[in-house]
Amino acid sequence: MDFAPIQPVQLWVEELSMKTNPNYQAEVGKTRLFKVDFKVHSEEGVNPEGQLLYKVRLGVTAEPFEPAHPLPYELSITVSSVFAFADNATLPREERIRFVGYSGLSMIYSFARDAVLYQTALGPHGRMILPSVNIGVLAEQLINAEWVPPEESPAPSKRTRKRATRQPASAEG
Repeated sequence: MDFAPIQPVQLWVEELSMKTNPNYQAEVGKTRLFKVDFKVHSEEGVNPEGQLLYKVRLGVTAEPFEPAHPLPYELSITVSSVFAFADNATLPREERIRFVGYSGLSMIYSFARDAVLYQTALGPHGRMILPSVNIGVLAEQLINAEWVPPEESPAPSKRTRKRATRQPASAEG
């Protein structure tokens, strides 16, 4: 099987906020759609080995179309990913940015949908699924945004975490 030239290097949830609406009343047999607002931020950089990296942060907030029909949860999530291209991918810069815009956003929106589905399934009103969206509209906004070439920008922050070491429990009280 051939892999796509773009691959996620890291993918994580930066923030997930879910607040249960105690006044929510489900309507049997009725599914209500809701608004989804997006915020996208992108960075381009080079890691210490000289590999080009692209970081994308996607914020998603769910809101009701009508205040008279509230959602079961107040919900917002921010997910991020760092993408790299295969060593043999000699794509022009514009083509790499298009891949990040379409494939990258598709990957991280799917990740956000999964995280929201899982988290809301633990709530009293059951699961809430972020709607399918036309990712092309959002991708075009990202592609047409101002991208700073790597020579002019610092590399996307490389998450360097010190591994936590467990200390043996103390018998002192």
